[in-house]
Amino acid sequence: MLADADGIVVSSTAADAGLRLGDIVTVDRLGTRLTVVGVLAGQHTFGHVDVAYLPLAAWQAIHAGAGPGEPVPDRARQEITAVAVRGTGVDLAAGDAAAGTESMTLSESYGASPGYTAETSTLSLIQVFLYLICALVAGAFFTVWTIQRKHELAVLRALGAPTGYLLRDGLAQALVLLLAAAAVGIGAGVGLGSLVGGGVPFALDVQAVAVAAALLVGLGLTGAAVAVARIAAVDPATALGGNR
Repeated sequence: MLADADGIVVSSTAADAGLRLGDIVTVDRLGTRLTVVGVLAGQHTFGHVDVAYLPLAAWQAIHAGAGPGEPVPDRARQEITAVAVRGTGVDLAAGDAAAGTESMTLSESYGASPGYTAETSTLSLIQVFLYLICALVAGAFFTVWTIQRKHELAVLRALGAPTGYLLRDGLAQALVLLLAAAAVGIGAGVGLGSLVGGGVPFALDVQAVAVAAALLVGLGLTGAAVAVARIAAVDPATALGGNR
């Protein structure tokens, strides 16, 4: 796509904003004119800003501040900020020592984006608190649920139902409720996410959704187990009392 010296490939978000194949993009301070020759699939942004790919020579000229027809300094022609390497058996340390560069993995390179580490750390902290809140809410819900069933459970105990059976029954019911709630939440998220326009950075990943759902169910069961454990303390004599 970038065979032309003045070709440029833009992100799909830029295309959603109105750019089309054949449009001319002008670099204001230099007057350099670039023709849109392709559109990338998926969302490609840098710091939530649309990105574009262009020939190395054109980028070097723009980076050096050289306009159309102006010479580009030799130093600028030799300047490259990053090179992607894919392969096995590459001695990156030797290459860094010889060229004075710094090599890092793809995941490590994300941290080179301004604000990426701080932003992802904040989001990760929010996720941790949400999972903890999930366990607390589930525990509170099943605590109330268990208290409301106290007399019925006492009757079952008085009739000879073992404590283990009551615990397993309570956890099984909690699991059913949590799975149903997770299914409703996933459905709502997918449905609302499909309605989100290109102005909001949103993406659905099956693995991430599955992990989140599993964590929510697991933490919910943990909170439920703490609440349902109250069943073991139910006194069968309560069923014969006059507390109703």
